[in-house]
This record gives sequence, structure tokens and C-alpha cells, in this order.
Amino acid sequence: MGVHDGHIESRFYWRSIKRAPKSNPAEEVAWIVRRTDQLLAEEIDAGIPIERLARVLAVPTSVVQERADRHRRQQKTGGVVNISERRTLVLHRVLAERLDAAALASWTPRILANLDRLKTGVQGRPHVQNLTRWRRLVEAGDVDGIRAVLLSVEVDGIEMREVSPMGGILSEAERMAALNSIRRP
Repeated sequence: MGVHDGHIESRFYWRSIKRAPKSNPAEEVAWIVRRTDQLLAEEIDAGIPIERLARVLAVPTSVVQERADRHRRQQKTGGVVNISERRTLVLHRVLAERLDAAALASWTPRILANLDRLKTGVQGRPHVQNLTRWRRLVEAGDVDGIRAVLLSVEVDGIEMREVSPMGGILSEAERMAALNSIRRP
């Protein structure tokens, strides 16, 4: 890394590494990766050349280019990149509209059963950690936290919805109505 890149280098280091949560190594690494993606997006938006960012991060230019392309797609689509993510977001928005303390109380048995079922079939540390995060939110009755996950267009929200325990809360008719809204302008 060159002297000319010191400003960017120090921003990435300070803002990504020094402020990472110190809970456990896996969560810390996941947080650093998410935060670095966010910072990379900020630098791209600020007009920093991709080649320079690649040099600072000590990664191939193609990696930074791929992240830049993904960032631009996310900006155009509100964070969601593909049709599957759009469908999931639409369904979760319907749930978010109905979510309040009473609804959460009535949904909790199904959500907890879904979490137990998902835990037996999920592989990979990020998915297991996201199931644990879902469980904590539900058991704490954190309506605002759950709503934030249901509506988030950030990478973290998208990843949480990949292991959503909300299956079976909407009726089939409600699901189809929500999904049909995607097809209509």
C-alpha cells in the first residue's frame, strides 16, 4: 500500500477494524466484512478509482469491480439484487405492516417451532448465527428489531431473511396476493 493511499487506508482501518464488536471472532469477522462493503460503497460513490481501492485493499481489481457493480445494482433496486430477494422482501413487508406486540405474541409459537425446524437443516456459521439472532429478537419481544429486519434492504437484512422463521404466518391467499403485486406495475 502506497503513501498516496494513506487517507483511504486509515479510514478503512479505523472505521472497520477498531470499531468492530469484540464479542466472538466469527461475529467480528462478519461485521468487518459487512462494514468494509459499506465503506467500499461510500468510496465508490465518492469517486475514488476502483484501481486505487483495489491497491489499498490488496485485492484484485476484478474483486472491487464486482463489488462496485453489485453496489450499483443495489442502488437501483433498493438493496435487493435478484427476483428471489424481491419476493422475500415483499412477503416480509406484508408481515411488517401487521406486526405489533399482540401479533408477535400470537405468532411466537409458530416462529419458535420454525426456528427449531430450521436449525436442524441449516448449515454454515452465518445462517446458524442469524437463526440465533432471530430467536433473541422473538424471545425478547423486540417488535422494532424484528420490523427492522423484515424491512431492511441492507445485506444484513437480506441475509437474515434467507433463514426467516416467518413461514406459515401468511395464508396462501395472502402470499399469492403479495407475490402477484410484484408482477403488476
